[in-house]
Amino acid sequence: MNAVLRFVDAVNRGDVDGVETAFHPDFEMIVPQHPGRGFKGRDQGVTKMRSLMTTHPEGRI
Repeated sequence: MNAVLRFVDAVNRGDVDGVETAFHPDFEMIVPQHPGRGFKGRDQGVTKMRSLMTTHPEGRI
């Protein structure tokens, strides 16, 4: 299964550890409409996803 499908599956199951394995260590979030919201690194991505998944446990992709 590719990283995108692993990510979607993990989010839909509420599996933060699974989300983490889907992120590449050199992950970079680029937000063209809000450049200040961009970031680099797996840890930051996992932290943001953990927060989203905790705040909105019903969230699905």
